[in-house]
Amino acid sequence: MTEADNDCTSCVDDFYLSGTDCLPCHPGCNVCGDATDSNCTECNDGYYLDGTTCVICKHPCVNCLSDTRCLSCVTGTNRGLAPDCHCNDTFYDNGTDGDCV
Repeated sequence: MTEADNDCTSCVDDFYLSGTDCLPCHPGCNVCGDATDSNCTECNDGYYLDGTTCVICKHPCVNCLSDTRCLSCVTGTNRGLAPDCHCNDTFYDNGTDGDCV
């Protein structure tokens, strides 16, 4: 941004350049080409990139690489680790706080 005219020439993450203005990306997009949900090139935590769309990670994933591959899991008792985050044998997800009971 130049001080004389307040015109942007580049933008920080979560924003894209539109003319000389920095406008917000679609929620979930960290780096984008415009405000649509289908022009993302990098996603925020809690989302994964599917083509050019950022898709929210499904429970029990906190961060993920895809719909079925977790990088980190919700914190809870009796739960296995990433990449699957399944409940340990003989336990089931209570669906509320990440605990397997």
